[in-house]
Amino acid sequence: MRRASALTAVVLWVLCDIAAAEASRAGAEGSAPRGGTTPNVAVLMGPADPRAQSGGRIARVLAGGVLTAHVAAGPDQQAGWWFVYGDDVLACGAVRLDATGHGRLSLAVPEVRARTVCRLLVRAHVGSDALEVEVFPSSMLAPAAGRLAGLRLAVADPTGRVMAALEAEKVDFEPMETDIQKLIFDGDVAILAGHQQAAALAAACRGLEGRLTRGMTVVVLNPPSQWQAWGFRRTDFEEPLSGRAHLATGFQQILQPGDLGSGPWPCAIETQAHLVPLVWVEHEDVQAGGRPSRKATVHVLAGARRVGKGRLIVAMLPQADDPVGDPVGRAVLDELLLWTARQYDTGKKEPDG
Repeated sequence: MRRASALTAVVLWVLCDIAAAEASRAGAEGSAPRGGTTPNVAVLMGPADPRAQSGGRIARVLAGGVLTAHVAAGPDQQAGWWFVYGDDVLACGAVRLDATGHGRLSLAVPEVRARTVCRLLVRAHVGSDALEVEVFPSSMLAPAAGRLAGLRLAVADPTGRVMAALEAEKVDFEPMETDIQKLIFDGDVAILAGHQQAAALAAACRGLEGRLTRGMTVVVLNPPSQWQAWGFRRTDFEEPLSGRAHLATGFQQILQPGDLGSGPWPCAIETQAHLVPLVWVEHEDVQAGGRPSRKATVHVLAGARRVGKGRLIVAMLPQADDPVGDPVGRAVLDELLLWTARQYDTGKKEPDG
């Protein structure tokens, strides 16, 4: 990747700021910009990769992938773009806008070792815009490779997405694609994901029940409607809930509180057994007369409970459906594996909460 000096980066920042200020003044004075367009540049994540946009002005992407963005400005223009980290320009280029004032740019996202905040700056004749881009490392499990190597892991996922994500991170696992593979697996952790029918997932759970009670950990990702097993069941809301997701302290090795957003959450998990909540949302109760109550109902989106000597973990998080292209989905999968691995470390168990 081409790399500019810190001075060059500062100059680009100044040019963008000046352009934005000039555009703002032009709009305030009521002067129509050339071509009748609005005096600014809008940078939007393109529909080719909608998972990369997490909402607001922040995009989250995996390192080593491709960031696609749509640029909207004046028609028949050329917009310059710069991908910046701090004072360094990591990449730059230009995109030609069509007669409607729209264009698309793509750039290869550099590799990083930790979550890194960059900025995508775009400048055209009518103004400028900037988008904050948070780059997730492509191998978030690398620091825990030794810890995970000691666990025997298996995956049953008809979609193949969980397996593809683990292969990308070079995590060893055994596939459980057939009934015989499910029957003979006697390792430490089994992941069940991608099941569309509650009956099929229930059958897979029954096949693992004896090994679960003897000490295995079973992770169930996004079970379908009407699924229930081992005291857990999925609950679908009549109206999806909105609210900020809360993360347990032990579930923030990679994820941050704002990563999962505020919903809407169409479903949650319920159990009458003792539960360790990992991700949850609080819904404010309303008293008679429409006044808010001091109490809030806690809806668990991801949690764990003991089943015999084993442990069951269930997650109802839409992001987990795509751990390949969605960096937050990858982080959810990795957090579940890291949390599980810690339960096996020297026999210590994660404290409740």
